[in-house]
Amino acid sequence: YNVLKGKFNFADKAVMLLDITSGGVGLTCWKSDRLLFQQNIHIGSLRILENFTEKQRDELTFPTAVREYIYGTLYPLWKGVQQYDIKYIVLSGRGANLVARLMGKTSENGLFLITPDELRQFVYSFHGVTPFKLMKRFGLSQNLANVIMPTILLYYELLRIVDIDMLVVMPTTFTEGYTMYYVAEKTHNDYMAHVQGLLLDMMRRLAKKYLSDSIHSARIEEYCNVLFQALYQFIGLDYSYNYLLRLAAIFHETGKFINIRKHNLCTYNLIRETDLFGLADDEKEILAAVLYYAFDGTLQEASPVYHSLTPRQKVITAKLTAIFRLADSLDKSHLGKISAIRAELREDEIVVHYTADADISLERWTYLKMAVDFAEVFGISTKLVKG
Repeated sequence: YNVLKGKFNFADKAVMLLDITSGGVGLTCWKSDRLLFQQNIHIGSLRILENFTEKQRDELTFPTAVREYIYGTLYPLWKGVQQYDIKYIVLSGRGANLVARLMGKTSENGLFLITPDELRQFVYSFHGVTPFKLMKRFGLSQNLANVIMPTILLYYELLRIVDIDMLVVMPTTFTEGYTMYYVAEKTHNDYMAHVQGLLLDMMRRLAKKYLSDSIHSARIEEYCNVLFQALYQFIGLDYSYNYLLRLAAIFHETGKFINIRKHNLCTYNLIRETDLFGLADDEKEILAAVLYYAFDGTLQEASPVYHSLTPRQKVITAKLTAIFRLADSLDKSHLGKISAIRAELREDEIVVHYTADADISLERWTYLKMAVDFAEVFGISTKLVKG
């Protein structure tokens, strides 16, 4: 997306990046350098055709059936797509580049620009797009025509759903883009901090959908940050894990919206099934486990959640959970009685200084309870001191 910004002016309009592969469709929506939503769906070019027999593909009604299949399968997404008033759709992948060339488009600064009317006229010219017609008109192989046909219809379906100004086909495939992301991650590029900020922002909006207390979550996020800053060099964790703690703080109460009795399991499942741009699967499993144990529960092999983790993940989960529980205890009442904290690491303990005018008996008692687990994990004690 940053590469595109140097070549094309989106004028702060909502932009959706669409990447289609043989196995899935990736949707990512941006506006003014802000991540609005991200979703991956297992409905790729080949998967669509698997739902139809060879005989059905020869029927005159086949193009309409495929279009309706795409619409029905992706139906839950359309409202989400519509609410952001998307004006540009950025297409990536080899399929998108091929479609642009089949339409006779030429590259402009490395990009292909397609107007909605141009794509509509291209589709209308077939009087029903089929793999056979693509093979006959462009000399494509049957395998390639089978891949391109659903891709064209998905683009067409999007134009029926959203009123856009332009389709922008980029030369970089998703795989190449991910390679650039991987390099940035390994070289600690500033871009990583930017991406993390985008995901934190998106997670806050996502949590609101589950009626999460954003003010309480912001407090816990700040407390986690203060505690981690004081501890991370001592406890053998890379600084990047502060990011997972902040994500946990934002999302830790979302499961209560679904089932307050089993909220930890609901939150665990929600995070595992949510597409989170820029978060590796390994990190996602750690985040999910921290959220599962955020309030209580013993991290032991008898627990399926803990048992499923690798030895490395278990160590990191235990450390992050101990810090998170301590932070969460400081606003147990959700009343924000503690206005600020600072943490001081001494030889054999961490002292947390707090500022508060109201009685914090509940918070202090909860803190003492969580301090026991904290001491077991880190081998140091902790105490809460006013001032």
